[in-house]
Amino acid sequence: MMNYMRSEAYKLFKIRGVYITYAICISLLILAALTLYYFGHNGEYFPYYRADFYYNNVFGIWLFIAMIGSVINTFLTNRESKRVLKQSISYGISRTTIYFSKYFVSLIAFTILCIIGIIVMVTCAFLLFPKDMRATNEFLLSLINFAPIILGTFSLMHTLNIILHRESLSTIISVFILFGISTLAYILMNINQTFETFYKLTPKVLSERVLSEYMNHQVELSADFWISSFIITGLSIWYGYIKFKRQDF
Repeated sequence: MMNYMRSEAYKLFKIRGVYITYAICISLLILAALTLYYFGHNGEYFPYYRADFYYNNVFGIWLFIAMIGSVINTFLTNRESKRVLKQSISYGISRTTIYFSKYFVSLIAFTILCIIGIIVMVTCAFLLFPKDMRATNEFLLSLINFAPIILGTFSLMHTLNIILHRESLSTIISVFILFGISTLAYILMNINQTFETFYKLTPKVLSERVLSEYMNHQVELSADFWISSFIITGLSIWYGYIKFKRQDF
């Protein structure tokens, strides 16, 4: 499996689109910081010229961040990649190896981008905003709660990317599922309070909780985020694996 993962990693990092994705994401982070800096130093008082406001935008765009991970994943699960799967299988590479290698390699590439993004954000905050160590410390702590939400959504999108033939369709379905789960859970909770726990463990609600705790300076590590992630990731990977093993290429 390690040999196939190295092969997939080599193939992934030979694709120009990966570096374009990296460059666009990092540029947007820097541009956001520069925009706040500009308005903070020009004209009247600008209340959003703060490190905590710069940081909290991350938690508000959780679905967009997950979609960036999906974009990276599609470089290994798009139509062109699926065309050569028959050859890989004919050479004796198991579907299990193929499925999990594509998942882990794309997840590693996405994680690298996230780490670079965090470093860029913290650097921009120190260089461009009034010093606020509390905001930075709470931001880094909040990321521990935020990471499993992204992991769960990434896992779901990997499953849809690899079992569906159209990448755009998998994105639409994943968004529908993520928001649909919260809506369904909310309806069930209003019918019976037993479903309140289910509602509180949905990605949308958890991401809103991360944002709220950060803005109110009430950040606390909680197992709820990881419980939700393990459930979504486990179900997504299991279902995708079963469907992938039965697919014809």
